[in-house]
Formats: sequence, structure tokens, C-alpha cells
Amino acid sequence: MEEKMIMVYVPLNEYRAGVEAKTRLEILKKATLSGKYGPSKEEILRVLGIAAGGNEDVHGDIPGTGERSK
Repeated sequence: MEEKMIMVYVPLNEYRAGVEAKTRLEILKKATLSGKYGPSKEEILRVLGIAAGGNEDVHGDIPGTGERSK
């Protein structure tokens, strides 16, 4: 059975926040799976943007997530 595609309108700032959250989760997933012991609490907080210095660009060149696109 074919799946229907439902389209909705989302404010651009909410879309950007969603893309950024998904990107941060992917970074945490890769960091967790790549190491023997996983990321430290400080690394997790930094990636989530909670710790000091957490607003740095942790997602690289993903369109729509950098400072230039705001």
C-alpha cells in the first residue's frame, strides 16, 4: 500500500530548530557508537548546546543550520 504524503506549513525558525536538534542527536549517536566508552557528560552537554561554549558550530556544513543562513 502506498503511503500518503502529508504536507504542513511550519515557521522557518521552528524548522531550523528541528533540523538543528536532529543534527545534534545524530552527532551524539555517532559519538556514542564510535568510542569504547561513549561521550562524557561534558561532551554531551556541549553538543546539546547546554554547557559553556555549547553554541559553537557542531554540525558543520549542513544547509540551513549555520549562522550565515539565519
